[in-house]
Amino acid sequence: MAKYCGTAITGDDGYGWVRETEWGKRTGRWVREYLDEDGTRYVLEKRKRNPKDGTMDTGWYLYDSRPSGGFFGEWCSSRILDAVDEANRLIAEQE
Repeated sequence: MAKYCGTAITGDDGYGWVRETEWGKRTGRWVREYLDEDGTRYVLEKRKRNPKDGTMDTGWYLYDSRPSGGFFGEWCSSRILDAVDEANRLIAEQE
């Protein structure tokens, strides 16, 4: 189970997620970055239900920076700690 550790969230697999900030303000997104050769960046973003843009449920959605596809708006959970666990599971399956 994921848990808060100060300003980060860590999962059972040891990966950490940190709050993203822009200009010193929180954006409402949590970020996990790989420090390997491809520099993949994963983002959990809180979205509200909006059927007009395809957001069917309020909750945390997973995105990544890979041009080959990967994750673009994959719903993980309505709670951040559960979303971290689910995102880590999805990422591990894809690797």
